[in-house]
Amino acid sequence: MSGILGTFQFDLWRGQTPAAIKSTVELIYRPGQAVAAAKILPNQSHGSDFESVAFTAAASGHTTANGYRAAIGSVLALVYNGVSYGNVLLQDVTVTEVAALIHAAGVHPDGTPYDYTPAARITARWSIVRLS
Repeated sequence: MSGILGTFQFDLWRGQTPAAIKSTVELIYRPGQAVAAAKILPNQSHGSDFESVAFTAAASGHTTANGYRAAIGSVLALVYNGVSYGNVLLQDVTVTEVAALIHAAGVHPDGTPYDYTPAARITARWSIVRLS
């Protein structure tokens, strides 16, 4: 699976689909009343964790990793496997590896082909919360 988070493209997305937002309705009913009242509680969303792998030119590997870290606390649009999931809050990101590769070629999630020589593989762990 692949994904796009804001402007960051992930060639591999290891993890679950982002969690759905849960809406809760509390029914209030008193004995002797013919109708019940409904109280809508605020939407609740829980965090999702996943691991990403992205390929880029070797010269921009560490710059891309720094861009990941700089986005912590931002609200970003999420597209996962071609489906828009609205906005998410980026809680945390940990870059686990920036590896140098001799060559990397393929197609990014937005459909643009890439062919990097030399290349960098950036592996990171993400924690996001779906907002909408």
